[in-house]
Amino acid sequence: MPTTCIVCGKGIADRKGKLYCGDSCKQKAYVLRKEGIPTMPIVKEPEIIKFSYAEYDQWSKEFDQEESFVYYCFLRKNLAPDASLQLINNIITDTYKDACRLRDKILNEATAIGKDFVEFEKQMFSSKFAIVA
Repeated sequence: MPTTCIVCGKGIADRKGKLYCGDSCKQKAYVLRKEGIPTMPIVKEPEIIKFSYAEYDQWSKEFDQEESFVYYCFLRKNLAPDASLQLINNIITDTYKDACRLRDKILNEATAIGKDFVEFEKQMFSSKFAIVA
């Protein structure tokens, strides 16, 4: 069952069989059906995660980093889009204090994070992600 109203797209309480957010949308759907216009569930486009190659290039030069773009994006993906380069660098270096061990774990397909990285790498150039200049 949809969790958004099929008429206006507004969120609705998760209740089995509920299609409309309220009586006004239910009435509007009735009128549309009577006129022969079907109401279709509103499908929201999946959110596309954008990675900036310019940001990566600036980060790698400013902090003298040599990680690959894919590896950088994998570590960057859960940060806010407007995260500063300093924050990005802190997360990549400070949070993962033992960067070599983490990198080994990521590049080892047998570990959970390694499996996540392999899946991320496969999806990197899919419609789920966008690379911008």
